[in-house]
Amino acid sequence: PGGPPPPPPGGRRPPRHFLADWAPLQELADDLDGQLQRAGLLQPGVQPYGIWVLVQTLQTVRRFLLLGFELELYHHCELQMVFWYSECLCDLRLQLHAVCQKAAGVQATGVAAAAASGKKEKPGKKKNRGAEKGPQRPPVAGSPATRQEVLLCLATREVCSGLVTLLSLLQRLQQLPLRPSRPP
Repeated sequence: PGGPPPPPPGGRRPPRHFLADWAPLQELADDLDGQLQRAGLLQPGVQPYGIWVLVQTLQTVRRFLLLGFELELYHHCELQMVFWYSECLCDLRLQLHAVCQKAAGVQATGVAAAAASGKKEKPGKKKNRGAEKGPQRPPVAGSPATRQEVLLCLATREVCSGLVTLLSLLQRLQQLPLRPSRPP
């Protein structure tokens, strides 16, 4: 009595408590991004640390959802909501990836502009014809593992979308009960 409640069986903390632990880290990462922008080391709108923390948080929530399937915690009437939520999380992850790609391009442009303004042509020196290149492809942010995770997230989103539609149709055809049955 008076102390904190005992940990749940298996040592798992409820997701809301676990995710609350990430909130201070998100604030710190956002502050770090702001400091780097004010110091001129990051272009405005580029937030690599804040996005990284948000991506880790999304992955953690998705893992909790999947763990619920492994542990058979969901009743069939909850599946549509779980698949919809998982689809939303995947969609947010894909949006964050698009933001990262755009930010990588903005940062690369800023670095190239800073490098170009720092270089001055020496008088009497011939221009290097090979130095003038046409438009270059924007850089790709993330490792191959990140790109693989994004592709898996895209596939998961599409599967979840299909399952939400299928479950909705089955409920309309009254093939799935809307509520869990009560034990006798």
